[in-house]
This record gives sequence, structure tokens and C-alpha cells, in this order.
Amino acid sequence: ASAAVLFGATGAGLTGWKLSRRWGELHDFSFVPISNGTATKEYQVQFSELAAIHRVDAHLAAGGGVFLEDEVISDNRGNNFAMLRGSYLKRRECVEVPFKGGDAAEADSPNGVAVRYSFERRVDKVQRAVHVAIFVSGWMKEEADFTTPWAEAAQVFLPCSGHVALRWEQKQLSHLTYMFSKMLAQEVASSAASFWFKTSAASAAAAGSVAAMAVTWPIWIISSMATLDNAWLVCIHRAKIAGRCLAHVLADRQTVGQRPVTLVGHSMGARLLVYCLLELHRMGEFHVVDDVILLGAPVTTAAAQWRKVRRVASGRVVNGYLSNDWVLAFLYRYLEWGLSVAGLSAVTVPGIENYDLKSLGLSGHQDYPKHLVDIFAKLNVGMRGTPAWDT
Repeated sequence: ASAAVLFGATGAGLTGWKLSRRWGELHDFSFVPISNGTATKEYQVQFSELAAIHRVDAHLAAGGGVFLEDEVISDNRGNNFAMLRGSYLKRRECVEVPFKGGDAAEADSPNGVAVRYSFERRVDKVQRAVHVAIFVSGWMKEEADFTTPWAEAAQVFLPCSGHVALRWEQKQLSHLTYMFSKMLAQEVASSAASFWFKTSAASAAAAGSVAAMAVTWPIWIISSMATLDNAWLVCIHRAKIAGRCLAHVLADRQTVGQRPVTLVGHSMGARLLVYCLLELHRMGEFHVVDDVILLGAPVTTAAAQWRKVRRVASGRVVNGYLSNDWVLAFLYRYLEWGLSVAGLSAVTVPGIENYDLKSLGLSGHQDYPKHLVDIFAKLNVGMRGTPAWDT
């Protein structure tokens, strides 16, 4: 029972969670392991009492060599042995059991023979980890982009956690990434970037000024990027729904158990996580989330919102941003007009750690997935101690 409380109910847990119809426009939402989600565990048990041997053999015969349910088998000394569901028999052998004191009547096995069973069992590493890290991508060209970019950083900086990626709205995200890549290949992208840096917007963003959002972009630039705008706004809407859905998943003790959860996301994935945290705050769920790492988050720096985010997390809340991210500045202009953006500037709320990542060589909003190891190192992901709030 205690294991079920810690890890959640027996079963597939996060990776087996299924989307219900209650989430309306949300069509694609599931959890996938970052790397190989299972490990093989071996163990042995030995019985000399005929009754115990017969019980083990009967269960194996019924399951075709596999234990179909968790069972407890007792030996003649009253010791209990847990035979775990999914354990399959590798080897069954008879072994000699030496008599103690030469008295066969007091021996574990009157005939001096016991049966040793060797089992293997596939273990879901995510389901059995005592800490879970969920990674949420915001840019992707193919399905592997939900998992592959996170794999190395997750293993290096969070080696003891179960690593899970949220697969969400692949069709919309891949369309957004395609339109973005197409735009970058056009001359208008260079013109837009040049316009951004020649205005006071870039320096204003670095200072956290609302002037960064008050820039009046030339109409010809806006017209050229209209299709990208539409794709962005669709994903903005879906991120809100998916974030609320994630909050309800995390609040479900049958799925997550009592394990702390670290949330990491970039771009639209970071926005999704902010909506998740706001929903958890609304639900009064203050003991689910451990650390929060947000990279290039297209959300306002409004203090009221971030104070709620801070209250929900029991660990660190990190805002990683690029003060020279002209793409985010352009795409964000329709959302919360007149407010600065967390993905462009620091969040001035106590307890929020802010890191400007431009020194790591990121050229723009699309580069977060390419530099995750360096970013995690700069942010000291997985480390405990006194943080530097603004770096």
C-alpha cells in the first residue's frame, strides 16, 4: 500500500495516461519516456518446503512461466517472499541444502534438497523513480524532437529522476516550426532583425522595459509574417488548454503518487507550464511541483501571475531568457500589449531566478533545443543551495 501511495497506483502511470474528451480542442496529449523507459531486474528466491514450491509452480503454470499478479509466498520459517507481477522464470534448479547439526529432522529440507528460482522482471524506470522530471518542447520538426533534445541534459543533470516528455499538439507545433523556418530563410527575416536591433527595443527588453513591446513594426514586415502569426496564435491557445490538462494530471495521486515533479520547458512549452502552474494554484495544489525551469517563455512578467507560480513550486523557479530575441518580441506583440516578456527580460518577483542566456551563443528563439546541456549547466539544474537571483 505504501508503494502505491508513493508511486501512484500500480499500472502504467504517466506513460499510460490517456486523454479524455473533457479537454475539447486538445487532440494530442500524452507522456513518453525520454530514453529507454524500462530496465531489466534479476532476482532469486529459494524454497525447501514442498507447499511453497507447489504454490510457486502453480502460479508459473497458470501464467505460462510468468507471475500474473503480485504474490507473497511463505517458507516454513515464516519468512515472506514477494513474487512480483511480470516476473518471468529464467531458470528452475534443485540445489543441496546442508543439514544443520547433522539432524535431518531440524533441517529446512528433510531430504536436503531445495528449489532455486531465478526470475527477470522489466521495470518501468519512470513509474518506479522517486522523482519525476517532465520536459515540454515548444519547437519541433519531427516527433523525436519531443524527446531527443532533452536526453543528454536530463541524464547528466537529473540522473536520479524518471525522465518523461510531454507529447502535445504535434501537428500544430510542427506547422509553427515549418512556418518559422520558412520565414528565417527569407530576406524579410534579416530586415525584421535589423529593424529590431536598430530601434531602442533590444536595449529596452534587456532592461525589462515596456518599450520593447511598444515598438511599431513596419506594416510590410507584419504582412510578410502573417502566416507565422496565425500558427503562433493557434499554438498559444492550445498551450493554455494543455497546461490546464497537465495540472489535473499532476494533481491526480493515482497517476503521479506523492512524488515531487520538476517541470522544464522552452518556448511554447514554457508557456504551457505557466498555465499548468496557474491552474494548480487555482486548485490549491501546492505540494506537487518541485523545481520549474522556463526557457524563452512567451508570457508576461506581470508580478501577480509570477507570485502564483512561485507559490506553487516548493523548489526553484528559473526564468531563462534571451534579451536579444527579436523573434519572440515580434510574435508576442498581440498577446498582452504594453507588458514586458519573460522570454526577453527578468521577472522582478522575489524567489524567481533570472538568467540572460545570450552569452551561451544562442542566436535566437529557435536555438534553445540545441544548447540545453550548456543552459542546464549555467542554470545549475539539479543543484541545491543559495541561488543567484539574477545572472
